[in-house]
Amino acid sequence: GIALGFLVVFIQNRRERWWALLQAETILMIALMGLGLGIPEDATRLVGSLLFGGFAVSFFLVWLLSVERGRFVWALILSGVLAIFAANTFLAGQNSWMLFIWPGLLLLIGVLLLMRVFSSDKKATPMPIDTVEPARTTADEASDDEPARIQLPESRPSADSAARPEVIEPEIVEEDASE
Repeated sequence: GIALGFLVVFIQNRRERWWALLQAETILMIALMGLGLGIPEDATRLVGSLLFGGFAVSFFLVWLLSVERGRFVWALILSGVLAIFAANTFLAGQNSWMLFIWPGLLLLIGVLLLMRVFSSDKKATPMPIDTVEPARTTADEASDDEPARIQLPESRPSADSAARPEVIEPEIVEEDASE
């Protein structure tokens, strides 16, 4: 029931409340582990791999169900890492080919990532000012998901036209001397 509550919170606003999906899955995994109380004592590898695998699925769902997938690439990466941990936990203690290849594979992946980072010829270029999104002009255009923005004036007064009080020159009326 608690997991369902978090799932409803996530469904109401998928863009900003992605964290609720992680909470729902964590609570669901704990509940499912509670149902597995009859698991034999020698099945600790299975329980550990199910936990890692469940969390991997959770982060994969955050990426899969997100509105902006590019913003949640980190969840996809974390999902892959947790899936590898789940497989490693499940295979621990067995004579598996994966256990012999695993250390070398991790070193190879690390070296490839380091080579990619340091061989990148891309240099950071500042963003042109013209590409910055203009400020909103009315409060009606603001959405509930976005904080208010400060609106700058269209043009700034020059130093000559600084705020000075307007001076009214008195009219000089010449009176007729014949009166």
